[in-house]
Amino acid sequence: MAWFSHIPLSIALAAALLATALAAINHRWRLLPALEDVGRASIGTVAYGASITLLLGLFWPQRADLVCAAVLTMALGDGLAGLLGAHFPSRRWQLFGQTKSLLGTAVMAVVTLLVLLILLPQLPIYQLLAIAASATLLEQFSWGGIDNFSVPLLVAAMAHWLGS
Repeated sequence: MAWFSHIPLSIALAAALLATALAAINHRWRLLPALEDVGRASIGTVAYGASITLLLGLFWPQRADLVCAAVLTMALGDGLAGLLGAHFPSRRWQLFGQTKSLLGTAVMAVVTLLVLLILLPQLPIYQLLAIAASATLLEQFSWGGIDNFSVPLLVAAMAHWLGS
């Protein structure tokens, strides 16, 4: 919405900072415990807000497509991976105390690629595949919700570096 509404940087950044601060307060004092209910110790809500804030500061509004691609990679890719991977049987393994599944990993890769294809169509497919594979791999090795920070930054950095 912010992209299509042409929200200026000052408003987008202020909103992201406020949302991140509120997420940090909630994380600390559990005012709305459902927001933190992921079944494990996680700073994911705060990390996600911090990544959005940083991405806005670095790329908004000139590269709104890149910001949206990076943010939606986590919102859709990681979100659907967690939902589907946890509820449907597939091969599972543990990494850094986190349970991963073949289905969840595949969903993360496919959804990330679809997001990138839609939002960054100017990049060649081999670059989009490299970004999606790198994001999926990084998500595997992240723990405690830090992937909500690292994966969007990786997606944006790679897309920017590759010249999108």
